[in-house]
Amino acid sequence: VMASMYAVYHGPEGLKKIAGRIHGLAQLLENGLKQIGIKQVNKHYFDTLKIEVADKNSIRQKAEGAGINFRYFGSNHVGISIDETTNVNDIENILKVFG
Repeated sequence: VMASMYAVYHGPEGLKKIAGRIHGLAQLLENGLKQIGIKQVNKHYFDTLKIEVADKNSIRQKAEGAGINFRYFGSNHVGISIDETTNVNDIENILKVFG
C-alpha cells in the first residue's frame, strides 16, 4: 500500500525524475571512485555499486566512524546503495571514506 501511494503521489514524471537523479548520483560516485583508482565491478547497475577493495575492514572502520553504512560481502567487496535521500554531500563523504 505504501509503495503504491508513493507512486500515486509522485506520478509517472515524478518517479522518472527521482529515478534519473538516483542513477545520476550513482554514476557520480562511480566516476569519483574511478578517479581515485577504485574499481566498481557491476557491469550494469541502477542505484547500487559493488566496489572492489584491498581491505574492507579498513573501509568499514572509516565508514562507521563517519556514520555511513555499507554492505560488506564475504570477499573484498563493498556494496553502496543510493536512494532518493542521497545528495551530493553524501557522495563526497562516501568518497572521503575511500580516498
